[in-house]
Amino acid sequence: MLTALPAHHAAQILESVGDVGALVGLTAIVPNSMLVAVLGRLRPDRAVAIFSVLPDSTVRSLLAALPGRRCAELLAPLPIQRVMSLLSEAQVIEVAPLSPVARAVEMVTRLPKSSLIQATAVLSGETAAGVLADLPAATVSRALDAMSDEMVIETVTHLPITLVCDVLGSLPVDLLGTAVGRMPIRKASRVLSRISLDLAAVVAEAMPARQAADALEVMQPYGRSAEVMRRMTAESRRGVRACMR
Repeated sequence: MLTALPAHHAAQILESVGDVGALVGLTAIVPNSMLVAVLGRLRPDRAVAIFSVLPDSTVRSLLAALPGRRCAELLAPLPIQRVMSLLSEAQVIEVAPLSPVARAVEMVTRLPKSSLIQATAVLSGETAAGVLADLPAATVSRALDAMSDEMVIETVTHLPITLVCDVLGSLPVDLLGTAVGRMPIRKASRVLSRISLDLAAVVAEAMPARQAADALEVMQPYGRSAEVMRRMTAESRRGVRACMR
């Protein structure tokens, strides 16, 4: 009877089946096209029960037919290792940005390096930073090269301080100034304290004057801020000093 109904009608009936065991049993007699319609409506815990009795090849086909957001919802209860066994690299890149940050980081860090760099370009800045945090600076620089300007700024803002210092020199001046300018003041100050005086002056000049002034005022060790300002242009120095008063 079910197989004779339109897929969306059959999906409504299956969705209303209260017993999970009965639901799982019914899925064995319906075609994949109907299962796709069903999975578009079921709660994730019930979908996982269905996945547990289907061959992996069938589950992969079903997931491939679903939108990325729905895949992310249905796979949320499953361990990352299981998720990675069911999705292609392209699907991981599609699903990861739709997942919570910690889960997305776990997924993307398991990809081969070439796909990982591709994936970071579509993640949020916070998630991309989480993925890149433990990678070599050269790999991080390649990943940043593949991002839009706004994504570079968002990602650098969230990177660990040591990594920020390692990659700043490879970024365009306007981007690095905006990125450091968006950091919390103490983090921005620590970045300026760790890089060379000449680069610190370049970064400070590219930052909004208010943020540069705040970061320079709390910079350690004492006296370094004066050395940085000495290397800035006269116009930039005047703007920063005006904000310090």
